Amino acid sequence: RVDQLTPNRGSSNGATRIMIDGIGFAQERQFQLNPKDDNFGNRVFLVSDSLSVPCDVERDSTHGNRITCVTRAMPVDQYVVRVSVDGVPIPDAGVCRGAYKPYRCSFFSVRHRTPTISTLSPASGPPGSLVTVRGIIFTDVYGSNTDRSSNGLDVRFLRAYMGGMPCELLKPNSDELYNLQLDSESSNWGYMSCKMTGSYVGHHNLTYILDSEFGRSLPDKKLLRVSALGKLSMFQTFAGKTRKKKK
Repeated sequence: RVDQLTPNRGSSNGATRIMIDGIGFAQERQFQLNPKDDNFGNRVFLVSDSLSVPCDVERDSTHGNRITCVTRAMPVDQYVVRVSVDGVPIPDAGVCRGAYKPYRCSFFSVRHRTPTISTLSPASGPPGSLVTVRGIIFTDVYGSNTDRSSNGLDVRFLRAYMGGMPCELLKPNSDELYNLQLDSESSNWGYMSCKMTGSYVGHHNLTYILDSEFGRSLPDKKLLRVSALGKLSMFQTFAGKTRKKKK
């Protein structure tokens, strides 16, 4: 049975870790005889009136009375959790005692818990560029730091990516951040700077992930430009000019 899930709300762009408490879940450390058997173990779906969205189970953080899964991007709405154990769905009567759309067994995808990217500067540069995001970032705390954000929220930056490669918030070999600040102690708006890694030349998108309820950032549509290949991207890297050495 399923008793509750926490947190009950999170980013509409996914990457919110939710914990589902109950009884009778599969022990995810079991040995799987048939790796191709999709029904093995716990499978989680978040179901609205019109959509059923998988929630990706973290096997290492799951045991017989708790499943941890990571949400995917999904439209703003209420989603009731549905769990299958070794291919057998837990019946509706076993989800929050069969209540209709129960709050305790629901996840709400909401805008006010979705980090945003409103501007990105610069919009192009060589690989390794330092870029700055402005948006609703919710926090000025990074990584394993347990401090609360200066605006009082208990949330921190986990990581940022540019084109699938890490975008580093910390200066090399130090604990000093390039730039992570909120507009004021009463604001969720702020700036974050990170340094791109990787040497790929082409079109990239930046994304960052917060912990707690917040999850993955959502960019303003006006940031996305269509590349020559027809892909939407917010940043373009180009090959830097190299000077030839005189012989």
